[in-house]
Amino acid sequence: MIPPVTLPSRKNPRLKFPSLGNKHTIHVSDEHVAVWEQTDPITDDHKLAESVSVIASDLGRLIKESRESAIVSTKETLDDFVTNIDVDTEIIIRNWLMRVRPRDIIIGEEKGGDPYAFDDTTWFIDPIDGTRNFINGSDAVAIHIGAIRHGNPVVSVVALPFRDLVFSNLNPPVTRRTPPSGSILGTEFRTEGSSEHLTLNSILHDSVSMLHRKQSIGCNILDLVVGDVTVFYKPRAKLWDIIAPLGLAYQLYPNRFRMTLTFERNGNIVTSPLFGHGPEVTEYINQRHSINSRIGLVIAVPATDSYFEPLIINKVNKCMSLSC
Repeated sequence: MIPPVTLPSRKNPRLKFPSLGNKHTIHVSDEHVAVWEQTDPITDDHKLAESVSVIASDLGRLIKESRESAIVSTKETLDDFVTNIDVDTEIIIRNWLMRVRPRDIIIGEEKGGDPYAFDDTTWFIDPIDGTRNFINGSDAVAIHIGAIRHGNPVVSVVALPFRDLVFSNLNPPVTRRTPPSGSILGTEFRTEGSSEHLTLNSILHDSVSMLHRKQSIGCNILDLVVGDVTVFYKPRAKLWDIIAPLGLAYQLYPNRFRMTLTFERNGNIVTSPLFGHGPEVTEYINQRHSINSRIGLVIAVPATDSYFEPLIINKVNKCMSLSC
């Protein structure tokens, strides 16, 4: 059950986190208040992306304002952190989405959600991607809000609160002018010495690549979009980590990257397009969602690549379980 919250209105144009009361608030502009007050369902995907960008922008300002009041706790493991700001951010996003998209499915990192449905619009929310960075004072923090329908992204929004930036499928980041020399491999993991870390070292060695790591999947993938990263991959990926940022790359530059999902099913290794997949992949994803939401190995490579994808799949398959 998602608790109701008071959203900004013309009468009270303030946005605040439920757990902090009036300790930290921001004033929402008249233009933005009109979006927060929206009660009629938004049916146009273009308008929806614009409106979600407004929501993410204001929440980014509030996250930036409220960092000092974060209350930290742990989730699955002692190094898996969550704060009251993560939870409040997701609750606010859900309250707004339930108002303007009442028929949609919403899945979030902190509050779970119903099964992902192929024919319906399904939202994936990571309220603070890079919670460890948020706690430690780093600016490598992102908000992910993404929606897919029929296996394809329809809205992709990634906000960087501490850089005052919001990118969407309507608003691309500035691309790098000078390509990096050599291959830059982007990925994220928490535990040094883990099988994921050992697999990475083997891939770096065999591909003679340099590592790009920010402890934020959203920030890492944005660097792929702008050209600072050559290849991105993530074993044991969770949907809310990758749908919005990779959906952004897919919608903005559909011919620049190839994005795949690789997993083990009935003893066989299956590689499917991450986007544009069919109902059979949806069925698999829902099986994983009901267990721990880890869907498998996600890879994004240049569309012309014929080297990195098979190398990464082979290395991960040897060192880790593709079935998560």
